[in-house]
Amino acid sequence: MTIQWSDLQRRQVKGVLDLYPLDSGECAQAARAIVPIARGLDQGARGRLIRPDPVVAPRARFIVPRTLSPAPMWWNHVTVEVTAHNVDGLPGVGGHEVATYLETWFEHPEALRIEDVDLDGENL
Repeated sequence: MTIQWSDLQRRQVKGVLDLYPLDSGECAQAARAIVPIARGLDQGARGRLIRPDPVVAPRARFIVPRTLSPAPMWWNHVTVEVTAHNVDGLPGVGGHEVATYLETWFEHPEALRIEDVDLDGENL
C-alpha cells in the first residue's frame, strides 16, 4: 500500500523529489519541503535521520543504499515518515512502509539507526 496523497499533494511531493533528485545529496532539503505537505495528510509527519548505529556497528561510517549503481556511500540519509510510510528519493512519491523500509532500501540494515530529526535545528 502506498501513501494516499491527494492529487495536489502527489504533484507537490513529486515536484520536490524532481527538484532534489536522489543523487543531489540534498535529502534534508527535500525532507524540509515534504514535511509541510505531509502534515496536510498526517499531523504527525516528521523528519527521520538514518545513520550507522554507533552501538551496533561502532566502526561503521557510511550507509549504502541498495538500488543505486554504483552504490554511493552516504554519511546519513533523511526521509519523511507519514502515515506509517517513509517517503524520499528511494521509494519515491508512494513511499514505503516503515516496518520494512531499511531492509528494502539499505545494505546492512541491522547496523543502521533511524531516529527523529529536527529539520530546522540540525545541520544536515
